[in-house]
Amino acid sequence: MLARTIFLLVVVSTGFNQTIWAQERGPILPMDDPALWYYNALLARGYLSSLDAGSFPISESAFRLGLQDASTELGGVLPRLQRRLFSDSSLTSRHFGIRLRPGVSVANQEASNFLRSESNPSNVIYSLLGFESWFTAGNFTAAWGWRHDRYYDRDPEGLDTAHRWAIRPENAYISYSGKYANIMVGRVRRHWGGYSQPGFLLSDNPRPMDHLAFRVGTNRLNLSTNLSELDSITGDGRFTGTAGDDSVSSGSERRYLAVHKLTIAKPGSWSIGLMHSILYSGANSGVSLKFINPLQLAILSVDEKPKNEENNGLLGAFFQINRPSLLIQGQVAIDDFDLLNGKEPASLAATLFVYRANMFSHLDVSAGATVVTARTFNADQPEGKYLYLQRGIGTQYSDFVSAFASATVFIGSGTTIMPRLDVLFQGEGDFHQPFPAHDGPPALFSGVVERTIRPSVSFQVVLSQLIDMEATGGVNLTNNTNHINGASGAHFSGGVSISYRFIWDGAF
Repeated sequence: MLARTIFLLVVVSTGFNQTIWAQERGPILPMDDPALWYYNALLARGYLSSLDAGSFPISESAFRLGLQDASTELGGVLPRLQRRLFSDSSLTSRHFGIRLRPGVSVANQEASNFLRSESNPSNVIYSLLGFESWFTAGNFTAAWGWRHDRYYDRDPEGLDTAHRWAIRPENAYISYSGKYANIMVGRVRRHWGGYSQPGFLLSDNPRPMDHLAFRVGTNRLNLSTNLSELDSITGDGRFTGTAGDDSVSSGSERRYLAVHKLTIAKPGSWSIGLMHSILYSGANSGVSLKFINPLQLAILSVDEKPKNEENNGLLGAFFQINRPSLLIQGQVAIDDFDLLNGKEPASLAATLFVYRANMFSHLDVSAGATVVTARTFNADQPEGKYLYLQRGIGTQYSDFVSAFASATVFIGSGTTIMPRLDVLFQGEGDFHQPFPAHDGPPALFSGVVERTIRPSVSFQVVLSQLIDMEATGGVNLTNNTNHINGASGAHFSGGVSISYRFIWDGAF
C-alpha cells in the first residue's frame, strides 16, 4: 500500500513540470547545520521570505540565495560567512556532493538542555561523525546519509537506535520538488515551528523519523502532510524500542503519526498555518488512507466509525509576522477532546517569539515565552503518548512555564556572542508518566514547583573554511531543587562543540 501511494503521488507531482519551488529543491540543510545559526537574523531582515514559514528542513540552495541577497547586511559579514559555510560550486540542475562532518563535544552533564539541572551531573565527551551523499537531477534529489553520535547512546532522555558500529541512518531520502507539488520519503528531522523555538505538533526534538511528506500549493497557499512511523509499544505498555523482539507473550502495538498543515501567507509580510495531528496505533496498523488525508479534519474523524485503531489528536496554529527589522512568531496547540468533554483540566501549549534586528549596529535582540500544561502530549492509553523513542515529538517536558531574553552580537566575519537570561518554572507533571485522573493535579504547576534562573553567554564561531565551534556556559540558580521543598543551589552548566566539514561537490 505504501509503495502504491508513493508511486501515485510521484506521478501526479511530475505533471507540474515548471519552475522549481526552492523550499525542497536539492540537498537539505540538516536541523543542526551551523548555517542555520543565522536563520532568524536573515528572516528578521526580510530575506528567505520565499520559504514556507515555520517548516523545516529547508534546501541548501534556498538558504544560499538568502545569503546572497543579504550581501550588504552587517558590513558584508554574511557573504563572507557563505564562503566559509559552503563550497564555491553552484547548485545546478544536475549536481552531486558529499559531506563528511567529524566533531567532538565536551559538557559537564549528559543532557543537552543546560537550563535543566541533572541530579547527578558528570563530565562527558561525545564524538560525532556524520556522512551525507546526494545527487540532484532536475526536480529529483536522492541522498544517503548516516550518523555516529555518542550522545545518542548516553542521552538520559531517550532510547538509543544504533545496532551496528554505533551508527544509524540519518538524512537519507528521495525527494521531488516542483512548482506546485513536493514529495519526500526518508529519514530526516522535521520541525514545524520557528527555528530554535518549540514545535508542538512536530519538532526536531526526537530522533529523525522515517516518514512520507508531501505538499501541494504555492508559497501563498499550500497544504502539507507528514506521515511518520513511530516506535512500537509492547502489548503490556512498555516503550522498549524493540517491541517486535520484546513482546512475544504480550504482543505489540504499531504506532504512526499523521500531521497536516494548511498555510495561508503573504510572503515577506505574514503567514498563518492551521494544523492538526493524529497519533494512531494498533496491532495491525499501517499506512492509513483515513489519516493520511490532509482534508480529514481530526476533530471530526478521530472517533468516528469504523474506528480500527486507538488514537490521540491535537489541533494547532502557527503564525509569523514580518515587519522591517522585526520578526514575530507564535504557536498554540490544544487537545480538542479535553476541551469538548469538559471533564478534566485544560490541555494546551503556547509559545511566542519576538526578534528585533538592527537594534544597534551589529546587535539584534530577542525574547520569548512558552507554557505547556501538565496533561499536554499525554493520553489514557500509553501508546497514545506523544513520544518517539522516549523523546517528545512536541516538547520534551510538560507542566512548565519558561521565558528568556537574549542579545545577539555579530563580531568580525564569523563570530556571534549571545548573552541570555532564562527563567523556568517546572511542576511535577510529566507526560512520560501515566495519565492523571480527571480530579487529580491541576492543569499547571502540580506538586512542588522547581524554579530556575540562568544567566548565560554563548559563542558561535565559524573559525575558518568549514570549521565551526559552539560554546555555552551559565549559572543555574535553582529553588526547590529536584522538587524538594526549600532546597536550593547554584551550579555552572555548559559545554563546547567543535566540528570540521569536508565538502566535495560538483556538476555532472
